[in-house]
Amino acid sequence: MSFLISLYLLWIAFAAKRLIRLPLPRPADVIQLSLFFYNVPLAFSALLSDTEFLADYAIFLNSIAGDHGLAEQTLLLTISASLAVSAGRRLGTWRLADYVYEWSTPITSDLQRTAAWFCLGSLVLVWAGIALFGVDTFFAGYAIESTSGLSTEGVALTFFAYEVIGVGSFIWFLAKRHTNRKDGRIHVGLAIACLVGITVIRGKRLELIIALLPLFLLLWSTVLVRPIHRIAVIFSVVMAISAMASIRQGEVPDAASLAFNTFSEGLYAGHVTPGVIEAVQHGGLPTENGMRFVAAIAAFIPRFLLPNKDELIYKSLTDIGQFAPQGATSFLAETYLQGGLVAVTVWFTLIGFIGGRFELDRFSSTRPELPIKVMLYALFVCSFVPHFRDGLIPAIKIPMQLLLAVAVILFVSSARINRRRRSLKKHVTFRRIAESTDSVSPMTATSSAPEIP
Repeated sequence: MSFLISLYLLWIAFAAKRLIRLPLPRPADVIQLSLFFYNVPLAFSALLSDTEFLADYAIFLNSIAGDHGLAEQTLLLTISASLAVSAGRRLGTWRLADYVYEWSTPITSDLQRTAAWFCLGSLVLVWAGIALFGVDTFFAGYAIESTSGLSTEGVALTFFAYEVIGVGSFIWFLAKRHTNRKDGRIHVGLAIACLVGITVIRGKRLELIIALLPLFLLLWSTVLVRPIHRIAVIFSVVMAISAMASIRQGEVPDAASLAFNTFSEGLYAGHVTPGVIEAVQHGGLPTENGMRFVAAIAAFIPRFLLPNKDELIYKSLTDIGQFAPQGATSFLAETYLQGGLVAVTVWFTLIGFIGGRFELDRFSSTRPELPIKVMLYALFVCSFVPHFRDGLIPAIKIPMQLLLAVAVILFVSSARINRRRRSLKKHVTFRRIAESTDSVSPMTATSSAPEIP
C-alpha cells in the first residue's frame, strides 16, 4: 500500500509540474489535482491522526473519517479515479474529427461591446439575487441563513451572475487583445470591482475565485509565462487567502494556521467520501443507479418554469448531508454512490476523454476568430472542475448554464456583425447607383447627341 501511495504522489507531482510549465493547463491534470485536494489530505490525516500537530485541530468533524481502513479505501478509490481520467484523456487526444466545437465567431469590436454589456447586465442580476436573499442577511456573513422564501432563488441567481461576469470579462479581454480597443472597459471594470467589494464585505471568497478564474487563466497564458512567476503568484494568493481566514476567525496568522487554512476546504470536503463508502458497504445508503446524473441534467430547468423542481427532481436522491460538514460535499463520493467502483471508472474515464478533446496549446493571438473550443476549455477548467467540492449536480448544471450564456453572447454579437454588414452593403449599393446616375446626367446626354438637320 505504501509503495502504491508513493507512486501516486509522484504522479501528482508530475501533474503539478506540467501545470506550472505548460502554456495552458491540461484539463486532465486539473482534475487529478482536484481529486487529490478534496480526498487525499484528510485520508493522510487519518493515517497520521496520532501526531501532536493534528491533535490541536478539529480536523475530524465526523469521527468515521478518522478510520484507518476507510482512509485506505478512500486513497484507493481516488487512485482508481485518477487512472480512469488518465485513460480517458489518452483516448480523447487521439486525432478525431472535431465537428461542431470547431465552429468560431469573428473577434470584432461588436463581440467586445456585447461581452461588456453582458457583464453590466449580470451585475444587475447579482443585486437582484441579493435582494431576493435579503440584503441585511446576505452581508451579515456567509454562514447566516436567510428566512426569505426566495432565498434559494436569490443564491442561485447571484452566483450564476458572478460566473457570467467572469466569462463575459474573459471574452472581453480576449477581444481586446485582437482589436486593441477599450470599448466597454468601464462596464467590465465596474462589474469586477463590485464583485470584489461584495466579497470583502461578506467574507466568502470561493465564489469570487471561481468567477475570476477565466481571467486568471488568460493572465496565466499571456503574462505569467515563466514558471518561477507562476509559483510566486500561486504562493502569494494562497497565503493571502489563508491569512484572511485566520484574521476573520480572530486569530494571528502563524505557520500552522496558514498550513491548515490552505487545505481546510479539502479537509472538510474529504469527510464525505469515507462516510459514503462505509454507509454503502454496510447498507446504510442505497446506490442511486445514476439518478444524480439525471437530476443534474433536469436541474438545468429554471425554477420559475418548474416551481416544484426540488420535489420532482431531488426526491429520489439520498441525502448525504450527514457526511458533509461545513456544507462541502464530494464529487468522487457522489459518483461512488451512483454505482460503486464501476460508476467511478466509467464516469471519470468519460470526463477524462472530454478533457482530452478540449485541450489547448495556447490562446491564439493572431487568429481573428474565437473558436467555441476555447470557451468549452475555459468552462471545463474554470467552472466544471472547481465545482467538484459542491457535488455532481452543481458541477454539471452550472457549466451548462454558462454555456447557454456564452451562446447568447456569441449570437448577439454575430447578429450585430451581420446587421452592420447588411447596412454597409446597402450603403455601398446606393453609392454605386448614385455614382452611376451622376455619370449619365440628362444635360450630358443632350449635349453629346448629334444635331437633327
